[in-house]
Amino acid sequence: MADLTKAEAQVYDRQLRVWGVEVQKRLQDVKILLVGCGGLAAEVAKNIVLAGVGSVVLADDTPCRDAPPGNFLIHTSSNPNESVASVSAATLQEMNPLVKVTSQPMGALSTAQGFQPFNLVVCLGQSIADQLKINKWCRAFDIMFYSGRVLGGLGHFFVDLQKHTYNQKGKANKAGPSCSSIDYVPLEEALRVPTLRKKMHGLFFVLQVCADFESRHNRQPGPGDMDEMLSTAGRLSGGQPWNGTSLDERTLCQYVCGVGELPPVSAVIGGVLANEIVKAIGGNSEPLRNFFFYSILDGKGVAECVGV
Repeated sequence: MADLTKAEAQVYDRQLRVWGVEVQKRLQDVKILLVGCGGLAAEVAKNIVLAGVGSVVLADDTPCRDAPPGNFLIHTSSNPNESVASVSAATLQEMNPLVKVTSQPMGALSTAQGFQPFNLVVCLGQSIADQLKINKWCRAFDIMFYSGRVLGGLGHFFVDLQKHTYNQKGKANKAGPSCSSIDYVPLEEALRVPTLRKKMHGLFFVLQVCADFESRHNRQPGPGDMDEMLSTAGRLSGGQPWNGTSLDERTLCQYVCGVGELPPVSAVIGGVLANEIVKAIGGNSEPLRNFFFYSILDGKGVAECVGV
């Protein structure tokens, strides 16, 4: 890896004091693909671009006239027919000219080969079916994978780093830093884990209910599907009482009927997710494994290790 230029050292001076030159150089060698350009994606993209990754490619064909209101990268003066990915990329490029930020059409990602050029893929605001498919493709090419979504006052993200090695902070010997390795499971396997544990975050069971619905209807559930969603929750619980355990009906209703992305929730999820991306690339601390959940109802963020 080449040394930092004088311009890079000046721009990244503050963060270099936090994670050092070696981590910064690792960041600059990474090619990241971000699928989906809603409010959560805008937060994540802003954070990783300002952190100084090598390149970021955005993919979302939605025209600006239909842009999610939470995407603050879209200007009111933007061409309404231009894609949100293209306009967002231009704004991000202005934020940090040292990072190459571009966009590409979703059609370029219709096969697994479209993901091969990247080191890390972030899939946000997409259906669970698409998350499962992209996660599988990323595993075929040993690509780090993240996915997540914000609906109403609820948000989550998932991490699959496959087999990840990192240096343990504060632990070293004469040969150098002490390394540890952790294994991850794909999203499909994680969602198969039975759960009604009282300590498990209720949003995990919501994802299982949504995944079951999507597998049968080939679409995401909406407010008009609440009766079926409640019936599905009862079926997946195996007849056990579920309302009031790790999940209550209010959580399921808020996620299914949530209107758009609340900016404060996107900011929380986006900040934690971007930080996890930097940790995974830097390799100097243990990354999260493998779910993070957040609810504005209690203001708590919870990490859960599922299926590993």
